[in-house]
Amino acid sequence: MNVGQGIFAKALRLFFDHFVLTKIGYAVDPFHAGNDEERLIPTANGAVRALFHWPSKRREKLPLFLHIHGGGFLFGKPDHDAVFCQRIAQKVGCLVVNLDYGRTPEHQFPTAYHQCYEALVWLADNAATLGVDAERIAVGGHSAGGNLTAGVVAQAKELGGPKVCLQILDYPFTDALTDPHAKQARIAKPLINPGLATLFNKLYLPDPALARSPRVSPLFASIDSLRGQPPALVITAGNDLLRDEGDAYAARLREAGVAVRHEVFPDVDHYFTHTGPKEPADAAWALMEESLSEAFRRDSGA
Repeated sequence: MNVGQGIFAKALRLFFDHFVLTKIGYAVDPFHAGNDEERLIPTANGAVRALFHWPSKRREKLPLFLHIHGGGFLFGKPDHDAVFCQRIAQKVGCLVVNLDYGRTPEHQFPTAYHQCYEALVWLADNAATLGVDAERIAVGGHSAGGNLTAGVVAQAKELGGPKVCLQILDYPFTDALTDPHAKQARIAKPLINPGLATLFNKLYLPDPALARSPRVSPLFASIDSLRGQPPALVITAGNDLLRDEGDAYAARLREAGVAVRHEVFPDVDHYFTHTGPKEPADAAWALMEESLSEAFRRDSGA
């Protein structure tokens, strides 16, 4: 990454962050609900900001959903997802921790990869203080957040870390190795085009050779390393440039014996859960809520 790319990326991020908030249809600072609070979670890679979205009816030992935003590791922040996380907290009756992480170009791989996992460990270690059930923690994210979710789950399994009862991968980025120009989109002008995907990869990876690592490209994880992972909900968008790699990762998890629910939403593009159309977006959020409720109910012994 050269200096010019870094300056351009920062300018692009400023524009995108404002545009997304406007496009979603709420004010620049939507984080205002009375049941929410902002905290800093300590990690060895620097403290990370998180929005804690509490259900209006609190009870002892709430289940917890760790939510990781998308944005190609360059764009995005928890505020973009706040209204959706508030909805999950109320409908599922869980604490939603809406996590930030170090973005490019200032922070390249593996900063975010480690921060997200260390946040999970901190939440599990502090479950009693938070009033959270450490046996009912789910992790999920969109796009780059789906990539980081896969990384969190893999680290939890590899390091004997906190138990994760469900992983939600919403149109995840799973393949940094394949040239984006070789990936297929079903429409002429997808939201993520090959040029933008190439920029994301260049900014995120300090060394292009890292693209082969399963920590960067979960699609290339071995079947043995995937065995024993928690059940997964994988959502892909029919017209998305990332659709094929999301579909392929769902199939690979299933091959490893992981219980997978895979839903392809046709005729929509990347980020449809945030910008619409409304009907499939609502259906996707309802599916996430249903999957979380089922996982939390299953692991409660009820």
